[in-house]
Amino acid sequence: MVVKTSQWAELVARSRRPGQYTGHGYLGCLGIGMPFAIGSQIVHPDRRVVVIGDGAVGLNIQEFDTMVRHDLPIVTVVLNNKAWGMCVHGQQHMFGSNRLVVTQLGDGRYDQVAHGFGCHGEFVEKGNDIGAAVRRTLDSGRRACINIITDLDAVFGDTGQSREGVSGRRKPRRRQRARTRRASRCRTTRSSKPADILALSARQIGEFRPSVG
Repeated sequence: MVVKTSQWAELVARSRRPGQYTGHGYLGCLGIGMPFAIGSQIVHPDRRVVVIGDGAVGLNIQEFDTMVRHDLPIVTVVLNNKAWGMCVHGQQHMFGSNRLVVTQLGDGRYDQVAHGFGCHGEFVEKGNDIGAAVRRTLDSGRRACINIITDLDAVFGDTGQSREGVSGRRKPRRRQRARTRRASRCRTTRSSKPADILALSARQIGEFRPSVG
């Protein structure tokens, strides 16, 4: 549903056949995952479609109603770090951890919103509970939302530093550019928790047609 989530997903997603994985490429699109998933499920009614996203689910959260009305058994996985993570990390990197502006979200219970529309909902706070939540979701055979709490301090490589590595003073532009060049796009600065979560989910789901956006 937003660019960083798709980058985390691309670390672990594997397509067994052409056309099984849909993303937004290099564009930082917000909220496109659910519409992509709806289109994929209509075209392939015999497959289980999984959409992986984050807080951008709020931009099209009413599409849970579409899934219910049209009986589309789409599984929506929300990696919920309670913030616009890319914006948080960018602001921390450029301005310091005490200069965050309009980047933090509340305790969104997206699973409860989905349940209100008639979907199956799961709320996960511990990594060890992901497998059971995914299995219950698949066994339900219904459209569903799995709301997984993730670590905001997990930073994708080209976003900047983690909180501990940022001072309250803005770095000179030359140093910013040099640090950005050194950053690896396939490495996190602290942990790979979102990638670990996605890998666990993928192993439980098995063969599926994911839609990430």
